[in-house]
Order: sequence, then C-alpha cells, then structure tokens
Amino acid sequence: DPELAVYLANLASVLQDTEEFDEAEDLQRQAVTLCERNLGHEHPMTASCLSNLAEMMGNRGLMADAEELARDALTIRVKVLGEEHPSTANSYNNVAGLLMEQERYDEAEPLMRKALVYTERSLGAWHPLTANRQHNLATLLDETGQDEEAIKMYSKAMTTRDKKLGPDHPDTLGSASSLAGVYLKTGRWLDSLQLYRRCVAAHRLHVKTGGGNAAREALLANMTELAMALHKTGHHDEALQNVEEAMKLATSLRGPESEEMTMFADMKVGGVELRV
Repeated sequence: DPELAVYLANLASVLQDTEEFDEAEDLQRQAVTLCERNLGHEHPMTASCLSNLAEMMGNRGLMADAEELARDALTIRVKVLGEEHPSTANSYNNVAGLLMEQERYDEAEPLMRKALVYTERSLGAWHPLTANRQHNLATLLDETGQDEEAIKMYSKAMTTRDKKLGPDHPDTLGSASSLAGVYLKTGRWLDSLQLYRRCVAAHRLHVKTGGGNAAREALLANMTELAMALHKTGHHDEALQNVEEAMKLATSLRGPESEEMTMFADMKVGGVELRV
C-alpha cells in the first residue's frame, strides 16, 4: 500500500529526529520494500524512500551504504523524471554531499554544479533552494582552495537568503559567516570583521530570545572567528574580550575541561604576546 509506505517514511523521520535510529531505519526499509512491491523499483516514490534511507545511513556514518542508495535514487529520477527535474537536482546534491563527506571533492564538484544549474533553471535564481545549492557549492570550492569563486557563491547565497529569509535568519547568517571565513583566510580582514560583527550581534539576539543551544553554539563559533578578525585588524583589547566571553560560553556548553578551552587559552596568551 503506497499510503502505508508514506506513513512509515514519515514516522521514520520523526523517530530519526528523536534519535531512535534503529527503529527509524527499520521503518524506512519497510517503506522501500512496500514501494518496490506495489509501485516497482523505477518509481518516483521508491526513489524518495531510497533517498530518505540514504540520508539516514549518511547521518549514521555509513557512507558506502548511503552513497549506493543515493545513487540508486538518482538513477531512477534521471530515467523517470528527467535530468532537470527538481527532485533529480536534489539527488545530484545529495550524492555530491556524501562524496564531500568522504573528501572526494573531484567527484562531487560536477554533481554539485549540476544540482545548482537545474535547481536555478526550474525554481529561479531567487529561490531559497537555489541559495542552498549555491552555499553547498561554495563550501566545496572553499574546501578545495577555489577562494574567488567561493566568495562569489557565498555572496549570491547570502544575498538571496537575506532577501527571501531575512537578514537574521540562521541560514542567512550561515552564508555570511562562511563568506567571512573566506575573507579572513584570504587577507580581506576588514570585510571579514564587518560580517563577523553582524553575525555575532544577530546570534546574541537569538540567544536572548530563546534560541536554545543551537543559537549558543552559533554564537560561540562566530565569536571565536570574530576574535581572529579583531586581532588581524589591530583591535587587540576587543579580541581578548571576545576570547574571554567565548571561554565562558564554551564552559557553560561543554564544561571546563573541553578541548576548546585549551584552544581559547592559547588564543588568549597568543594575543597578549603579540601585543608586547
């Protein structure tokens, strides 16, 4: 029964969100079996169930299994829906993401580029999903040292997300922070500083308005990078203040013995030494 397969797939997603991974996987496999039995292997719903199962396998670190399932879903979608269908573009993105997780960047890049081209063609340049594809491609380019194109892609993603989601949306801030990171490593320190200040201010607000641990984690990450940018631009006192605050936040999140505390202590000492 296809309706039962949909129900099982949805329930599996709920169980995955509550970290009941074994039960979620079992239900998702049942959904795949039902789809194949009632609809056939080469059916869009079967491809969707395979794609969901691939995501679960990837989240559990079972990359070989995840890649095989994701490629199967991609093959079905190309054949049944066509190369440029949004669901096919999603499969290209998923396979590319799994390859990136395995640091197989040369294999991932052409698939990620296809995902972007087909998503933009079907949904438009200003769609949030297009921005997602741009951000993903930028991440790959960033990882492989293609800094100038990474800057362009992160900038496009940030602009679209700023317009469609708002300037303080977590996805918008994610693109802004990633762009700031490329600026920082390529010596564009003032540009980096401006973006990190924006991100820290927004994440502070999220924390104050009940953003929970996700907001606190994002604030911690951006405060750390902001300290770097402040140091590079000569704002040493403010950099050290950021490190002090980040250390307190890290302690509240992970305790006083975390690896991050050692890193922050080293940053603090380094900052003082550089001022002498």
